[in-house]
Amino acid sequence: MRSFNPRSTALPQDDAEASPRSVKIAIWVVRLCFAFVFVVNVQCALGFALAPEAYMGAYELGGVPGRVATQGIGIAFLMWNCTYPLVIWRPERHRALASVVLAQQVVGLVGDKIKGWRNIYQANGKQKKAAAVMHPHGSPSSTAISKPRR
Repeated sequence: MRSFNPRSTALPQDDAEASPRSVKIAIWVVRLCFAFVFVVNVQCALGFALAPEAYMGAYELGGVPGRVATQGIGIAFLMWNCTYPLVIWRPERHRALASVVLAQQVVGLVGDKIKGWRNIYQANGKQKKAAAVMHPHGSPSSTAISKPRR
């Protein structure tokens, strides 16, 4: 571990400059991965914040309250991404922050998967209810073939 002398005029040696080539490559791979996710996230966030009408239907929202709620999701998404620039800039120096960013992404991924499974389950339930309303005497194939009741 190096000590820091505040009276020294020499700048401390950059860790990346002293690192072997494989470490430099790994740092750039990490940087590019975080940068890619950051760009996609910010693009989505700006879409929600600047054009909420395009996303309101997916949340079954409408009107002014739906617009404001969707814009709020976009703003929250932008807030979520405030941690990325430091990790992209110096991932080797901001390991703890990189861990936080990864944890956020895992929470988002797991939450989206759970939400997706719930939506599929609920959609199946809605389809069954819709089928029951459309064909109260059985399945569509059985009512199309059977004779009307007297």
